[in-house]
Amino acid sequence: MVGAAGLEPATLCLEGKCSIHLSYAPVSYYQNTLLQLTDTHQGTLHKPPFPLLHFNPMHTLRAVPTPVSGLVNKLLPALVLAALSAAPALASSITPAEFLLPGITTFDGLNLLSFNDTPFAIDGNSIDTSDQTMRYFVASTCSNECIATDEDLGTMTITLAGPTVRAGLSVGSSAADVHFFDASNVELGMVSVAGNGTTLVFAGWDAGLSKIFSIEVIDTEANSRVVTVDDLTVETAPEPATWLLLLSAVIVVPIAKRRGFRRFPTADLPSAPSSAA
Repeated sequence: MVGAAGLEPATLCLEGKCSIHLSYAPVSYYQNTLLQLTDTHQGTLHKPPFPLLHFNPMHTLRAVPTPVSGLVNKLLPALVLAALSAAPALASSITPAEFLLPGITTFDGLNLLSFNDTPFAIDGNSIDTSDQTMRYFVASTCSNECIATDEDLGTMTITLAGPTVRAGLSVGSSAADVHFFDASNVELGMVSVAGNGTTLVFAGWDAGLSKIFSIEVIDTEANSRVVTVDDLTVETAPEPATWLLLLSAVIVVPIAKRRGFRRFPTADLPSAPSSAA
């Protein structure tokens, strides 16, 4: 069996340095050594901050892993459960006040013509209409300028700049159904808005665990009027579940590392045996 001195013959030191420092002590020696690292004053086990590396008699590099704190394993299931419960389980219609961090696209100051070809792009959103014409005008019902379809019983389709869990817009002048779709054009929900020639009504949707990719506004009232749209709103803030997981990563992981490892003085390390049987 190879001893700690190794297979190579001993060599003279040159300028105070030896030609080789590899240890050929048995693996079991280092495993036992790790368990013998105790504080002579407190008698507690010191755990090195990294796996102990050594060579076995066949020169194969092996790592003796050190135990880590079970804090992460204990808290992670609870954090995941809390994150899932923080996200709404059911989709539903919403009001503007229910957006956490709304991103609002208004149509003020665009200096467009009264009639414009579609599709039309603004803030990364693509707006299209059933007759390929979008009206642009100033109205008392809007905050300033707003857009509209150009035919009675017409349709306006808005493809969002990116997926969002909440979206909505203000609709008026004629009764309309506002539909919300996912990436596969599957309807997630619908909000009906009664015709009102004096004010706009907000139609919004919370997709729950899904994402909204597009909105379709359909004029449902034959009254020789068009559907007016303003204040396209999307959610820009991460979901509560995302915030919770990020917060857990910032707080729990450093605590687990701090509790799971303790440094030990190198002077307390026992030296390797000079030979092995």
